Amino acid sequence: MTADGALSTPTKGRTAARELVRLASISVAAGLAYYAGAVIGLWLKLPDATPSVMWPPNAILTSALLLTPTRIWPLVLMSALPAHVALEARQGWPIAMVLTLFGTNCSEALLAAGGLRRFSDAPTRFDSLHRVSLFLAIVVFAAPFISSFLDAGAVALFLEERYWKVWTARLFSNTLTALTVVPAVVMVATSGRRWLATAARSQHLEAAALAAGMLLVATFVLRAPAPDRMTAELADRAGIAWFLPLMVWAAVRMGPAGLSLTVLGAALVVVSAAVHAHGPFEGLSPENTTLALQVFLIVVSAPLLVVAALIEERRLAQINLSRQLILEALLARLSGAFVQLPSNRMWAGFNDSLRQIGEALDLDCVMLFEYGATDRDAVRVGSWNAAGAEELCDAMVRRVGQRPADIAPGTEPAVLDEETHTAVLMPLSVDERVRGVLICVSRRHPAGPGSHLLEQLRLVARVLANALSRKITEDALRASEATKSAILSSLTYGVVVVDRAGDIITVNERWLQMLAETGGPVSAAPGANYLSACRSVSRTGEPWGEAAATGVGTVLAGTSREFRGEYTWGSRHGQRTIALRAVRLDRPEGGAVITHVDITDQRRAELEARRAHAELAHVSRVATMGALTASIAHQLNQPLTGILSNAQAARRMLAAPEPDLEEARRTLEDIMEDDRRAHEVIVRMRDFIRKDSSESGPVDLNRVLNDVVRLLSSDAIIRNVAIALQFDGRPAVVHGDCVQLQQVVLNLIVNALESFAEPGGRNRRVVVRSNCFGRDLVEVQVIDNGSGFIVPPESAFEALQTTKPGGMGLGLSIARSIIEAHAGTIRATNNPDGGATVSFRLPLARRP
Repeated sequence: MTADGALSTPTKGRTAARELVRLASISVAAGLAYYAGAVIGLWLKLPDATPSVMWPPNAILTSALLLTPTRIWPLVLMSALPAHVALEARQGWPIAMVLTLFGTNCSEALLAAGGLRRFSDAPTRFDSLHRVSLFLAIVVFAAPFISSFLDAGAVALFLEERYWKVWTARLFSNTLTALTVVPAVVMVATSGRRWLATAARSQHLEAAALAAGMLLVATFVLRAPAPDRMTAELADRAGIAWFLPLMVWAAVRMGPAGLSLTVLGAALVVVSAAVHAHGPFEGLSPENTTLALQVFLIVVSAPLLVVAALIEERRLAQINLSRQLILEALLARLSGAFVQLPSNRMWAGFNDSLRQIGEALDLDCVMLFEYGATDRDAVRVGSWNAAGAEELCDAMVRRVGQRPADIAPGTEPAVLDEETHTAVLMPLSVDERVRGVLICVSRRHPAGPGSHLLEQLRLVARVLANALSRKITEDALRASEATKSAILSSLTYGVVVVDRAGDIITVNERWLQMLAETGGPVSAAPGANYLSACRSVSRTGEPWGEAAATGVGTVLAGTSREFRGEYTWGSRHGQRTIALRAVRLDRPEGGAVITHVDITDQRRAELEARRAHAELAHVSRVATMGALTASIAHQLNQPLTGILSNAQAARRMLAAPEPDLEEARRTLEDIMEDDRRAHEVIVRMRDFIRKDSSESGPVDLNRVLNDVVRLLSSDAIIRNVAIALQFDGRPAVVHGDCVQLQQVVLNLIVNALESFAEPGGRNRRVVVRSNCFGRDLVEVQVIDNGSGFIVPPESAFEALQTTKPGGMGLGLSIARSIIEAHAGTIRATNNPDGGATVSFRLPLARRP
């Protein structure tokens, strides 16, 4: 066998060879049997008549067709043709007549076998009134009646014998032959060897006594000559009468098979003596005697066959009733045994059950196989065999091996009929899935379709299938529970599994450790109610308890799939921060899995990261302001120069003989205005580089853009770059930290200014634009027509990624961190006509 169960080429070759040998054996057996029957038929033919008194070939053909599949019927019929031609051609008959008679013989066999197969549930069995009645009606009477018309017509045509005389002779001849030969041949072929091997010694002795009686009657009665012609008729009747007690004995004690053999023997002896005028038939007319014998044997044998069938049917009914009672008791014991039996003790239970099955059903061998991952691999989990059946059980194991599915695929039972025994491979199916196979071997009881043994095994198979399925399910559940326990134990956070009502089903070791370490809700152990434990915590003054109970309750009620929360809890190690998460279980009975994760160290790490980020941002701002020293000096130089010039002018005015006080006042106002301008520059610079902790609040993004542009206006003039501000006229108020957002805008505009590598050139332009999208978002774009990104724009936000000589690669990385911290997004692209665009989006603050 190949891996997928298909037959390999050598195996196919061996199978084909065995099939050819089998067909050849059937062909030879059919030809030899037909030849022997024809020889007997010619021996029993009257000297001046064409039909024989008994013509066994037709009955032999009928028996062969009943015993073989319909697909090889043509082979069986053609195998008999050479024997038919070889024997009947020697009678001096025309070849056309010989072939025609062979056709009529075949027609009778086909009508008989085909009709019985069509209407009988078991055409090879004669153990019920219904089956025997169909046999008598179809095989014994209908088929010979119909085929005799063709046969008589052929004889009348070729040999010019009287049509109705031939028809009558053939009808009674074939009727008697079918009645006596077909049951004997069929039952000997189907159960003869098994009966010899398995019948009790007393039955063998009884059969031997019956055979001896037949021989005694044939020897000492029928071969004795009649005293004279006057007593011939009396002797004829007396001789036949001696067979009647033997026939009745066979019908009552030996069943249809014994009766058929007895009737066949009596018919052959009596008809042979009548045809050849031996014994009491000496000196009598064979024509008149044989017809009377045919009618007598038919009239006697048919009722006796019915009686034998009724007796056998009653006997089988009693046996089946007894077996049914035994079976019901067996099923009750098996079901009760497996209900409470744990899966780890089921192996011993299966072995004991197989013993009970074998003893109760009178079997010789019982084996149980369990299928593994696929129905191609099986493991023998138990076996039992009766005393003296060890070799039979071992032979079945060798035949089946570990691949019983090769012999019995699917969910239907397979019946293997051997010469000495019958094997049944009964799949154990639960919910249309094959769990295993039960193999039963019997040398005494047939198990063909419709047999009581097969039906009994179906019931037994259901009980074993349920037990095997329960074992497999429990083993899988145990393995699953072990896996779950191992997984739960390996988790580094606490896990609590609750049912629909909030009662704790199970917890892991880490949860119990957390309870001990943090002093948490100690009542939240297996068996306690988690919701009640949380509410009891809230009564101690911890507000998170009620919130947790409410959130977990919504998950258990099915109104939400997940609940998240955090709480702090004091322990001997100080304050601990715990993250709580409840997720609904997707199962009919509901429930939830609740995890408690100690995130104290994570929160500390996040705080340290935020501090480091703030330090880095401050360094970046200081570095940026250092790079803008010339621009800031230029901005401060203008108001300071104005202050100096105006102060000198005011002093000259006051020194005049007639000072112009009004002009001096206006000059002092200009001094004050220049001072405010210088103050604003210093304040903006101080606010930008201050190192205060972040403060969130409403921030007018348009004002931030305007302040940064004013701060960089001098640097832009130095670089010969024009900065244009474009607002859509709608307020752009976001919630965040003003200094951090200023840093983002400053970094983006400075990068835009530095993208112009050469100091000269025209149309050097940076556009700073803000647009609001409805009531939810605002987008800020910084667009330049400089050199653009020489690296992929999406990688420009990675830390330490820079394209400027002497750059640190932190500006855009910091900008992305700040924007994402404000629940926004930032991206960069190269413009089609040169330059680049960096934009970010932030959610607008909700209006009160």
